[in-house]
Amino acid sequence: MSIILEPVARTRPVSLPPYLVQPIISSRIRALVLPEAVAGPVEAKDALWVREGFTVLERQRRRNLLSIRYAGEGRRYDVPWPAALSKPEAGVRDAGSMPVTASRLTLLITAVRRCALGEVTADEALTAGVSIDVDGYGVVGFPFLNPYDHPAAALEFLFRQQHRRVADVPQVAVVEFQAVTRNIASMAVQRATEEVQA
Repeated sequence: MSIILEPVARTRPVSLPPYLVQPIISSRIRALVLPEAVAGPVEAKDALWVREGFTVLERQRRRNLLSIRYAGEGRRYDVPWPAALSKPEAGVRDAGSMPVTASRLTLLITAVRRCALGEVTADEALTAGVSIDVDGYGVVGFPFLNPYDHPAAALEFLFRQQHRRVADVPQVAVVEFQAVTRNIASMAVQRATEEVQA
């Protein structure tokens, strides 16, 4: 499948837990509900590059590649690394430590709606990780959770798991996106090459 790369106005990182990454890659999740402070001034046509937890592997193969394993996965990935920089020590890193060169997922924003958490619609909740179960509403990544009676309650649980430091119910940004399993820097190079060839 080919994706036409439109110019991106702004880019920002977004840190995500491992239980959301695979559902985003598979298009099960097509929106994020973020505190406004985390989302920042994003709008349609902006892009978010995904930070996720990872492990720097003990054995490194080449100077210009960093060998890592993404959280929740067993596969080894070699990502570009500047040969002039020393590599980080082996070990587990949280999502906030991920450099842009290691990001494997870019979210091209198609729409943003700002509202109170309680004003997120049922449809938006379903695209953001709430699922319909036999007995009510579940949450992606929490298969043994007792179902909720309403999608808003399930969404609030998911929101609280991702943003534990947020004390009160904040204003949020419902960020709808198209996920692309490409590094944002390599996408920029592709776009520049296409512009030169045009």
